[in-house]
Amino acid sequence: MSSYALERIPCPEAVQAMREALPKAGGVVKIGIINSLGVRRDAQAVPALVALLGDANQPTAAAAAAALGAIGTTDAAKALNDFRAKTPAGLKLAAADASLLCAERLRAEGKKAEAVAIYKALSTGDQPKHVKMAATRGMLSAAGGK
Repeated sequence: MSSYALERIPCPEAVQAMREALPKAGGVVKIGIINSLGVRRDAQAVPALVALLGDANQPTAAAAAAALGAIGTTDAAKALNDFRAKTPAGLKLAAADASLLCAERLRAEGKKAEAVAIYKALSTGDQPKHVKMAATRGMLSAAGGK
């Protein structure tokens, strides 16, 4: 619960406290911290979150993917791309959703080429139909279409 309070405090010390608590936490507390780091879009947490993509606890790995998607940096996008390539079946949708969010963040920041690369990767292969449709919409949006 304290992570939810800390995520609302607009100072670097609050985010630092969450980063420091992350390796010590477990279970739902760890997932709460991960979610809060994503809400804060804390780019400094990317390395710690990338490490959690391989966590044996699938909810923790899914939360790390979602947080990376919310952070939406180039490093987060690369980590999610690698994660999608080797993710277990139970996390494929979480990886795709996180990648779509990351692409949206990149596109909003004017990094259209990086966003389009993610959209293209998600518009083919064994992705579910709704993921392919969202990726196609993203490509059209990045190209200036409606």
